[in-house]
Amino acid sequence: QTLTDVTETGADGLTLTEPAATPLAFAPLEAKTYSVSIATTGPPTIDALFVFDFIGFAVELAVTGQRVVVWPFVPQVGMTETLEWKTDIIQAKASEQRISLRTTPRQSLQGEYWLEEWDYSRAKAMMRGWAHRLYAVPMWSDAQYLGAVSPGTLTLTLDTGRGDFAAGGVVVLFQENNQFEALEVDSLTASSLTLKLATVGTYSAAWCLPALFSHAEEGLSARRNADGVVFGTVSFLGTDTRDLADTTLPQLRGKDLLLSPSVVLGDLSEQIWRDVEVLDDEIGVRVLDPRRDFPEFRQTLNFDLLTSAELWPVRRWLHAVRGKQKTFFVPTWNQDIVPLADIALTDVSITARVIDYNLYLDAHDIVVRLLDGTTYLNRTTGAAIDLDGNETIYLAAAFGVDIPLATIDRISFISHVRLDSDRVELRYREAGAVSVSIPITEVPE
Repeated sequence: QTLTDVTETGADGLTLTEPAATPLAFAPLEAKTYSVSIATTGPPTIDALFVFDFIGFAVELAVTGQRVVVWPFVPQVGMTETLEWKTDIIQAKASEQRISLRTTPRQSLQGEYWLEEWDYSRAKAMMRGWAHRLYAVPMWSDAQYLGAVSPGTLTLTLDTGRGDFAAGGVVVLFQENNQFEALEVDSLTASSLTLKLATVGTYSAAWCLPALFSHAEEGLSARRNADGVVFGTVSFLGTDTRDLADTTLPQLRGKDLLLSPSVVLGDLSEQIWRDVEVLDDEIGVRVLDPRRDFPEFRQTLNFDLLTSAELWPVRRWLHAVRGKQKTFFVPTWNQDIVPLADIALTDVSITARVIDYNLYLDAHDIVVRLLDGTTYLNRTTGAAIDLDGNETIYLAAAFGVDIPLATIDRISFISHVRLDSDRVELRYREAGAVSVSIPITEVPE
């Protein structure tokens, strides 16, 4: 027989070594050796087909498998996830320009793992043998419970809109740290994932988690207590973070408006000052020269998220603002204007306690928050002291509804801000809760 050709399908990262070039004659009962080598780099799922074409018939060689090494250990409470963008800010006296140098963040995970001696031995072996190569690290924040999964399953039913699930991505089917498998996603709908290759294992209580391909550049650090329990620490730096940008927030002049009050996770710090250049000859009077035409006002934006369903839209919004680059609006949630009378539906002013608005402030967006959580937006245009010694604050338009004084919780100014850090940390607490605390700073619109 004569071998006329060898064709390959899906053989990325695979190399077929042939004893001689085709066409190649085979004597009766003759055997020749063909070898397939598989590189550590390439698609996570190996699903290749080599077809040996002889005159009148063909022989197929299928090569399937995974080149994914899963980090199978579950982190303890207190894991930190970091998202880090990079923004170049060019400041001028009256404004600033922000240029995003990294449109998708660098994503990293820092966690502690409690390991029994057998688990520690496995972890050490992985770090020795796999070293600087890529690990598939399960994203525990996006875990979804599936229950029983049988071998040969090609479709997994779950909410794909609540986690970083994507066609071409990899998910980990996990029950225990010695019972898991990595699977490549072929396609997905809102309620299911279709896998490229069927599942292999049998699971009675499986979880499905998207995987983050990561390097462990600093390896594994560990300490062992007297009972033989090992506390291991690993930092993983992701290599394939997707752009998840999306927002469903209400808009104010085309920008996001955060109307959920910042959660008090501790003392809330604020700072207002002028950035000045100090001219001091150390002899006479010091001279202060403002570098910018507007004051600096820094606050802290806090989120306390109790479930993965609450975390997901916040994660997507963080991707949308890209660290320091994009601006948005946020109320101070301070009682900035203290009303002294009802506000009628046709009123274009608010009678309030004196804050010397007419001396120090210009036009400002405001939000009126009622005790039942209802909010109304408006914009102030100026102020004057009335005959009773109170301050009349003028509005751009009437609210169009009656707002009784007794129903008002607070009236707050709205600031035009951006994040004051390109680095955002998500701190995971008990029962899947997540805390996020981000500095923000006011900037000209």
